Amino acid sequence: MTRAEIFRNIATIEAVAENEEFVNALLKEAESLEKRAAARVGKQTKTQKENAEIKERILEALAEGESMTATEVANAIGVSLAKATALLTQMVKAETVHRAVEKKVARFSI
Repeated sequence: MTRAEIFRNIATIEAVAENEEFVNALLKEAESLEKRAAARVGKQTKTQKENAEIKERILEALAEGESMTATEVANAIGVSLAKATALLTQMVKAETVHRAVEKKVARFSI
């Protein structure tokens, strides 16, 4: 449930609904939240743009050959292990990259 939906639901509670000033304030806040949310749709933050570029570099590194561990990917593209692991996890969930465990070691490939 979004904050806007919460405000709209509160406005329908009988004790609140009896006070027109409360209802108007709640509905105004809900509209403001919905307007801001609509403005953000489709826009990427600075970090999202940077991560998209790093994901492209990950794909390029994996395209060069055999499967790689997260550490190997991080070293190949020059990012921290934490960043590489987080982005590889996102890419696995998006089915952009495959994850296989070999001898208790996670390896990634295209």
